[in-house]
Amino acid sequence: MTTGEPQLVVYRWRCPYCTDGDMGPSQGRCLHCDGTGLTNDVDSWPEEQLVPAPVPPGVMRRPCADCAYRVGSPEMEANGACLPEDMPFWCHHGMPHGYGQSYQALGTYRPAGAARTIPLGELLCAGWWALQTGRPLPVEPFRDTDIPKEKHVAIENTSTPSSREVFGLLAMATGETNALIAGQERAGQAQLVHSDQVPTDLRSPREEFEALGFVFGEPTPADPLFMSATLPAGWKREASDHDMWSYVVDEHGRRRVRLFYRAAFYDRRASMDLLSVDRYVADQLYYGKPVVSDDTWATPQAIVEVARAGADKAERQRVEWASRDGLDAVKLAAESAAERDGYQTLLDQYAPAAPEGAGR
Repeated sequence: MTTGEPQLVVYRWRCPYCTDGDMGPSQGRCLHCDGTGLTNDVDSWPEEQLVPAPVPPGVMRRPCADCAYRVGSPEMEANGACLPEDMPFWCHHGMPHGYGQSYQALGTYRPAGAARTIPLGELLCAGWWALQTGRPLPVEPFRDTDIPKEKHVAIENTSTPSSREVFGLLAMATGETNALIAGQERAGQAQLVHSDQVPTDLRSPREEFEALGFVFGEPTPADPLFMSATLPAGWKREASDHDMWSYVVDEHGRRRVRLFYRAAFYDRRASMDLLSVDRYVADQLYYGKPVVSDDTWATPQAIVEVARAGADKAERQRVEWASRDGLDAVKLAAESAAERDGYQTLLDQYAPAAPEGAGR
Protein backbone atom coordinates (compact mmCIF):
# COMPACT_ATOMS: atom_id res chain seq x y z
CA MET A 1 0.00 0.00 0.00
CA THR A 2 1.23 3.50 -0.71
CA THR A 3 2.09 5.89 2.09
CA GLY A 4 -0.90 7.67 3.59
CA GLU A 5 -3.46 5.02 2.61
CA PRO A 6 -5.00 2.50 5.04
CA GLN A 7 -2.91 -0.63 5.53
CA LEU A 8 -4.70 -3.75 4.35
CA VAL A 9 -3.92 -6.83 6.47
CA VAL A 10 -4.93 -10.19 5.03
CA TYR A 11 -5.60 -12.73 7.78
CA ARG A 12 -5.37 -16.33 6.66
CA TRP A 13 -6.62 -18.16 9.75
CA ARG A 14 -9.10 -18.11 12.56
CA CYS A 15 -7.23 -17.82 15.84
CA PRO A 16 -6.64 -21.39 17.15
CA TYR A 17 -6.51 -20.21 20.78
CA CYS A 18 -9.99 -18.71 21.05
CA THR A 19 -13.51 -18.53 19.65
CA ASP A 20 -14.08 -15.27 17.79
CA GLY A 21 -11.62 -13.46 20.05
CA ASP A 22 -13.03 -14.86 23.33
CA MET A 23 -11.12 -17.36 25.48
CA GLY A 24 -13.98 -17.95 27.89
CA PRO A 25 -15.18 -16.50 31.22
CA SER A 26 -11.93 -17.15 33.06
CA GLN A 27 -9.57 -15.53 30.53
CA GLY A 28 -11.75 -13.18 28.47
CA ARG A 29 -10.34 -11.37 25.45
CA CYS A 30 -7.74 -13.36 23.53
CA LEU A 31 -4.29 -11.77 23.74
CA HIS A 32 -2.89 -13.81 20.87
CA CYS A 33 -5.19 -12.22 18.26
CA ASP A 34 -6.05 -9.10 20.28
CA GLY A 35 -9.68 -10.16 20.33
CA THR A 36 -10.21 -10.15 16.57
CA GLY A 37 -10.53 -13.92 16.21
CA LEU A 38 -8.16 -13.80 13.21
CA THR A 39 -4.41 -14.26 12.98
CA ASN A 40 -1.41 -15.05 10.82
CA ASP A 41 0.76 -16.14 13.76
CA VAL A 42 0.25 -19.91 13.62
CA ASP A 43 3.82 -21.20 13.26
CA SER A 44 3.42 -23.73 16.08
CA TRP A 45 0.22 -25.25 14.71
CA PRO A 46 -0.07 -28.01 12.07
CA GLU A 47 -2.00 -26.67 9.08
CA GLU A 48 -4.52 -29.51 9.22
CA GLN A 49 -5.63 -28.21 12.64
CA LEU A 50 -6.20 -24.67 11.43
CA VAL A 51 -9.45 -23.16 10.16
CA PRO A 52 -9.25 -20.65 7.27
CA ALA A 53 -10.49 -17.15 7.99
CA PRO A 54 -13.85 -16.27 6.39
CA VAL A 55 -13.83 -14.29 3.18
CA PRO A 56 -14.75 -10.63 3.98
CA PRO A 57 -17.74 -8.98 2.29
CA GLY A 58 -15.38 -6.68 0.38
CA VAL A 59 -14.14 -9.61 -1.74
CA MET A 60 -15.94 -10.99 -4.80
CA ARG A 61 -17.79 -14.19 -3.94
CA ARG A 62 -16.17 -16.14 -6.80
CA PRO A 63 -13.63 -15.51 -9.57
CA CYS A 64 -15.08 -13.98 -12.75
CA ALA A 65 -14.92 -15.86 -16.05
CA ASP A 66 -12.23 -13.42 -17.19
CA CYS A 67 -10.41 -13.23 -13.84
CA ALA A 68 -6.82 -12.05 -14.18
CA TYR A 69 -5.68 -14.99 -12.05
CA ARG A 70 -7.06 -17.65 -14.37
CA VAL A 71 -4.73 -19.61 -16.62
CA GLY A 72 -4.58 -17.98 -20.04
CA SER A 73 -5.53 -14.47 -18.92
CA PRO A 74 -3.64 -11.53 -20.49
CA GLU A 75 -2.05 -10.89 -17.09
CA MET A 76 -0.86 -14.50 -16.70
CA GLU A 77 0.37 -14.58 -20.29
CA ALA A 78 2.46 -11.50 -19.45
CA ASN A 79 3.89 -13.33 -16.42
CA GLY A 80 1.93 -11.09 -14.07
CA ALA A 81 3.57 -7.89 -15.34
CA CYS A 82 0.32 -5.91 -14.90
CA LEU A 83 -0.54 -7.34 -11.49
CA PRO A 84 0.29 -5.53 -8.23
CA GLU A 85 3.05 -6.84 -6.00
CA ASP A 86 2.47 -4.95 -2.74
CA MET A 87 -1.13 -3.72 -2.98
CA PRO A 88 -4.60 -5.18 -3.48
CA PHE A 89 -6.08 -5.99 -6.88
CA TRP A 90 -9.64 -4.76 -7.41
CA CYS A 91 -12.08 -6.72 -9.55
CA HIS A 92 -13.01 -4.80 -12.70
CA HIS A 93 -16.56 -6.15 -12.54
CA GLY A 94 -16.98 -5.09 -8.91
CA MET A 95 -16.94 -1.37 -9.65
CA PRO A 96 -20.25 0.43 -8.99
CA HIS A 97 -19.59 2.85 -11.87
CA GLY A 98 -17.62 0.61 -14.23
CA TYR A 99 -13.93 0.42 -15.04
CA GLY A 100 -13.25 3.18 -17.54
CA GLN A 101 -16.12 1.82 -19.69
CA SER A 102 -13.82 -0.88 -21.08
CA TYR A 103 -11.42 -3.61 -20.03
CA GLN A 104 -7.92 -2.48 -19.18
CA ALA A 105 -5.19 -4.83 -18.01
CA LEU A 106 -3.90 -2.48 -15.35
CA GLY A 107 -3.40 -4.11 -11.99
CA THR A 108 -2.28 -0.94 -10.27
CA TYR A 109 -5.66 0.78 -10.76
CA ARG A 110 -6.72 2.50 -7.51
CA PRO A 111 -10.48 2.97 -7.05
CA ALA A 112 -12.03 5.48 -4.70
CA GLY A 113 -12.48 2.78 -2.06
CA ALA A 114 -8.73 2.40 -1.68
CA ALA A 115 -8.54 5.63 0.29
CA ARG A 116 -11.26 4.72 2.76
CA THR A 117 -10.50 3.48 6.27
CA ILE A 118 -12.59 0.43 5.44
CA PRO A 119 -12.05 0.01 1.68
CA LEU A 120 -15.38 -1.59 0.82
CA GLY A 121 -17.74 -0.74 -2.03
CA GLU A 122 -15.30 -1.56 -4.81
CA LEU A 123 -14.76 -5.29 -4.50
CA LEU A 124 -11.40 -7.06 -4.31
CA CYS A 125 -10.60 -9.76 -6.86
CA ALA A 126 -11.47 -13.27 -5.66
CA GLY A 127 -8.44 -14.69 -7.47
CA TRP A 128 -6.10 -12.19 -5.78
CA TRP A 129 -7.62 -13.03 -2.39
CA ALA A 130 -7.15 -16.76 -3.02
CA LEU A 131 -3.48 -16.19 -3.84
CA GLN A 132 -2.95 -14.07 -0.72
CA THR A 133 -4.63 -16.55 1.62
CA GLY A 134 -3.23 -19.77 0.20
CA ARG A 135 -6.53 -20.93 -1.25
CA PRO A 136 -6.69 -22.73 -4.60
CA LEU A 137 -6.58 -20.46 -7.65
CA PRO A 138 -9.38 -20.73 -10.27
CA VAL A 139 -9.17 -24.06 -12.11
CA GLU A 140 -11.10 -23.24 -15.29
CA PRO A 141 -9.06 -21.24 -17.84
CA PHE A 142 -9.62 -17.59 -18.70
CA ARG A 143 -12.63 -16.98 -20.96
CA ASP A 144 -13.02 -13.69 -22.83
CA THR A 145 -16.75 -13.42 -23.19
CA ASP A 146 -19.33 -11.04 -24.60
CA ILE A 147 -21.73 -11.86 -21.75
CA PRO A 148 -22.52 -8.57 -19.97
CA LYS A 149 -20.66 -7.97 -16.73
CA GLU A 150 -23.83 -8.05 -14.68
CA LYS A 151 -24.27 -11.77 -15.26
CA HIS A 152 -21.00 -12.55 -13.49
CA VAL A 153 -21.86 -11.09 -10.09
CA ALA A 154 -24.03 -12.60 -7.37
CA ILE A 155 -25.81 -10.50 -4.76
CA GLU A 156 -24.62 -11.42 -1.29
CA ASN A 157 -27.34 -12.05 1.25
CA THR A 158 -25.87 -10.02 4.10
CA SER A 159 -28.56 -11.18 6.52
CA THR A 160 -27.42 -14.82 6.61
CA PRO A 161 -25.70 -16.08 9.78
CA SER A 162 -22.37 -16.52 7.97
CA SER A 163 -22.39 -12.95 6.59
CA ARG A 164 -23.38 -11.58 9.99
CA GLU A 165 -20.50 -13.50 11.54
CA VAL A 166 -18.02 -12.00 9.07
CA PHE A 167 -19.40 -8.54 9.78
CA GLY A 168 -19.04 -9.10 13.51
CA LEU A 169 -15.43 -10.19 13.16
CA LEU A 170 -14.59 -7.17 11.05
CA ALA A 171 -16.36 -4.86 13.49
CA MET A 172 -14.37 -6.30 16.39
CA ALA A 173 -11.12 -6.08 14.45
CA THR A 174 -11.58 -2.49 13.30
CA GLY A 175 -14.08 -0.82 15.61
CA GLU A 176 -15.48 0.91 12.50
CA THR A 177 -19.09 -0.33 12.55
CA ASN A 178 -20.55 2.65 10.68
CA ALA A 179 -17.89 2.45 7.99
CA LEU A 180 -18.54 -1.28 7.59
CA ILE A 181 -22.28 -0.69 7.17
CA ALA A 182 -21.57 1.99 4.56
CA GLY A 183 -19.27 -0.51 2.84
CA GLN A 184 -22.05 -3.10 2.76
CA GLU A 185 -24.30 -0.54 1.06
CA ARG A 186 -21.67 0.29 -1.57
CA ALA A 187 -20.91 -3.36 -2.20
CA GLY A 188 -24.63 -4.16 -2.45
CA GLN A 189 -25.12 -1.50 -5.11
CA ALA A 190 -22.14 -2.80 -7.10
CA GLN A 191 -23.48 -6.35 -6.92
CA LEU A 192 -26.99 -5.33 -7.96
CA VAL A 193 -26.03 -3.26 -11.01
CA HIS A 194 -23.69 -6.01 -12.25
CA SER A 195 -26.13 -8.88 -11.62
CA ASP A 196 -29.00 -10.39 -13.60
CA GLN A 197 -31.31 -9.87 -10.61
CA VAL A 198 -34.04 -7.38 -9.72
CA PRO A 199 -36.08 -7.03 -6.51
CA THR A 200 -39.17 -9.21 -6.18
CA ASP A 201 -41.07 -6.35 -4.52
CA LEU A 202 -42.60 -4.54 -7.52
CA ARG A 203 -44.11 -1.17 -6.56
CA SER A 204 -45.63 -0.79 -10.06
CA PRO A 205 -47.98 -3.36 -11.67
CA ARG A 206 -46.13 -6.42 -12.97
CA GLU A 207 -48.02 -6.30 -16.26
CA GLU A 208 -46.69 -2.79 -16.92
CA PHE A 209 -43.12 -4.07 -16.58
CA GLU A 210 -43.89 -7.02 -18.85
CA ALA A 211 -45.51 -4.76 -21.45
CA LEU A 212 -42.18 -2.94 -21.73
CA GLY A 213 -40.35 -6.23 -22.36
CA PHE A 214 -39.25 -7.35 -18.90
CA VAL A 215 -39.16 -11.12 -18.44
CA PHE A 216 -39.15 -12.16 -14.79
CA GLY A 217 -37.92 -15.45 -13.40
CA GLU A 218 -38.69 -17.10 -10.09
CA PRO A 219 -37.43 -15.68 -6.78
CA THR A 220 -33.92 -16.85 -5.92
CA PRO A 221 -34.38 -19.84 -3.53
CA ALA A 222 -31.58 -18.80 -1.18
CA ASP A 223 -32.49 -15.11 -1.36
CA PRO A 224 -36.18 -14.46 -2.17
CA LEU A 225 -35.58 -10.71 -1.96
CA PHE A 226 -34.43 -10.96 -5.61
CA MET A 227 -35.40 -12.76 -8.80
CA SER A 228 -33.73 -13.18 -12.15
CA ALA A 229 -34.88 -10.88 -14.93
CA THR A 230 -34.20 -10.20 -18.58
CA LEU A 231 -34.34 -6.51 -19.39
CA PRO A 232 -35.88 -5.06 -22.58
CA ALA A 233 -33.48 -4.95 -25.53
CA GLY A 234 -30.92 -2.18 -25.14
CA TRP A 235 -31.76 -1.47 -21.49
CA LYS A 236 -29.21 -1.75 -18.69
CA ARG A 237 -28.71 -1.18 -14.96
CA GLU A 238 -26.95 1.98 -13.79
CA ALA A 239 -25.66 3.05 -10.37
CA SER A 240 -26.44 6.47 -8.92
CA ASP A 241 -24.38 8.57 -6.53
CA HIS A 242 -26.49 7.25 -3.64
CA ASP A 243 -25.59 3.73 -2.52
CA MET A 244 -29.22 2.64 -2.00
CA TRP A 245 -30.59 3.87 -5.35
CA SER A 246 -29.85 2.53 -8.81
CA TYR A 247 -31.74 2.68 -12.09
CA VAL A 248 -32.58 0.79 -15.26
CA VAL A 249 -32.05 3.04 -18.29
CA ASP A 250 -33.50 2.47 -21.73
CA GLU A 251 -31.75 2.44 -25.10
CA HIS A 252 -31.73 6.26 -25.08
CA GLY A 253 -30.06 6.44 -21.66
CA ARG A 254 -33.26 7.59 -19.95
CA ARG A 255 -34.00 6.38 -16.43
CA ARG A 256 -37.14 4.26 -16.68
CA VAL A 257 -37.00 2.09 -13.54
CA ARG A 258 -35.89 2.97 -10.02
CA LEU A 259 -34.17 0.24 -7.98
CA PHE A 260 -33.95 0.51 -4.21
CA TYR A 261 -31.63 -1.84 -2.31
CA ARG A 262 -30.52 -1.42 1.28
CA ALA A 263 -27.83 -4.05 1.78
CA ALA A 264 -27.18 -3.41 5.49
CA PHE A 265 -27.57 -6.73 7.31
CA TYR A 266 -29.90 -5.38 10.03
CA ASP A 267 -32.48 -3.82 7.67
CA ARG A 268 -32.01 -5.54 4.32
CA ARG A 269 -34.76 -4.76 1.79
CA ALA A 270 -35.26 -4.01 -1.89
CA SER A 271 -37.95 -2.83 -4.30
CA MET A 272 -38.39 -1.41 -7.79
CA ASP A 273 -40.89 0.86 -9.54
CA LEU A 274 -41.46 2.44 -12.92
CA LEU A 275 -40.70 6.13 -13.41
CA SER A 276 -43.19 8.44 -15.11
CA VAL A 277 -42.54 10.91 -17.89
CA ASP A 278 -43.20 13.65 -15.31
CA ARG A 279 -40.38 12.37 -13.11
CA TYR A 280 -38.04 11.92 -16.08
CA VAL A 281 -38.58 15.48 -17.33
CA ALA A 282 -38.27 16.96 -13.81
CA ASP A 283 -34.98 15.12 -13.20
CA GLN A 284 -33.52 16.17 -16.54
CA LEU A 285 -34.32 19.84 -15.85
CA TYR A 286 -33.00 19.62 -12.30
CA TYR A 287 -29.65 18.17 -13.44
CA GLY A 288 -29.44 20.40 -16.52
CA LYS A 289 -29.61 17.49 -18.97
CA PRO A 290 -31.46 17.39 -22.31
CA VAL A 291 -34.89 15.75 -22.56
CA VAL A 292 -34.97 13.00 -25.20
CA SER A 293 -38.32 12.30 -26.88
CA ASP A 294 -39.58 9.26 -28.73
CA ASP A 295 -42.81 8.06 -30.35
CA THR A 296 -44.01 5.73 -27.58
CA TRP A 297 -43.21 7.06 -24.08
CA ALA A 298 -41.78 10.59 -23.81
CA THR A 299 -43.63 11.75 -26.90
CA PRO A 300 -43.64 15.45 -27.85
CA GLN A 301 -47.28 15.62 -26.73
CA ALA A 302 -46.48 14.03 -23.35
CA ILE A 303 -43.53 16.39 -22.85
CA VAL A 304 -45.68 19.42 -23.69
CA GLU A 305 -48.31 18.33 -21.16
CA VAL A 306 -45.68 17.83 -18.46
CA ALA A 307 -43.94 21.13 -19.30
CA ARG A 308 -47.18 23.12 -19.26
CA ALA A 309 -48.24 21.66 -15.89
CA GLY A 310 -44.74 22.09 -14.46
CA ALA A 311 -44.51 25.73 -15.55
CA ASP A 312 -47.93 26.51 -14.06
CA LYS A 313 -47.05 24.85 -10.75
CA ALA A 314 -43.66 26.57 -10.52
CA GLU A 315 -45.27 29.97 -11.20
CA ARG A 316 -47.83 29.42 -8.44
CA GLN A 317 -44.99 28.54 -6.07
CA ARG A 318 -43.07 31.65 -7.14
CA VAL A 319 -46.07 33.87 -6.41
CA GLU A 320 -46.55 32.21 -3.02
CA TRP A 321 -42.90 32.67 -1.98
CA ALA A 322 -42.80 36.24 -3.33
CA SER A 323 -45.65 37.16 -0.98
CA ARG A 324 -43.58 36.19 2.05
CA ASP A 325 -40.79 37.98 3.88
CA GLY A 326 -37.26 36.81 4.61
CA LEU A 327 -34.14 35.76 2.73
CA ASP A 328 -35.30 32.14 2.44
CA ALA A 329 -38.50 33.26 0.73
CA VAL A 330 -36.52 35.38 -1.75
CA LYS A 331 -34.24 32.44 -2.52
CA LEU A 332 -37.12 29.99 -2.97
CA ALA A 333 -39.01 32.46 -5.18
CA ALA A 334 -35.94 32.75 -7.42
CA GLU A 335 -35.61 28.95 -7.57
CA SER A 336 -39.27 28.61 -8.52
CA ALA A 337 -38.83 31.22 -11.25
CA ALA A 338 -35.84 29.33 -12.66
CA GLU A 339 -37.84 26.09 -12.60
CA ARG A 340 -40.73 27.81 -14.39
CA ASP A 341 -38.38 29.15 -17.06
CA GLY A 342 -36.89 25.68 -17.59
CA TYR A 343 -40.32 24.19 -18.20
CA GLN A 344 -41.25 27.11 -20.47
CA THR A 345 -38.12 26.58 -22.58
CA LEU A 346 -39.06 22.93 -22.93
CA LEU A 347 -42.61 23.88 -23.85
CA ASP A 348 -41.39 26.25 -26.55
CA GLN A 349 -39.09 23.54 -27.91
CA TYR A 350 -41.64 20.72 -28.15
CA ALA A 351 -44.96 22.53 -28.71
CA PRO A 352 -44.42 22.83 -32.50
CA ALA A 353 -43.88 19.07 -32.77
CA ALA A 354 -46.92 18.15 -30.67
CA PRO A 355 -50.46 17.76 -32.08
CA GLU A 356 -52.43 21.00 -32.01
CA GLY A 357 -53.99 21.61 -28.61
CA ALA A 358 -51.70 19.23 -26.74
CA GLY A 359 -51.66 19.90 -23.02
CA ARG A 360 -54.52 22.37 -23.12
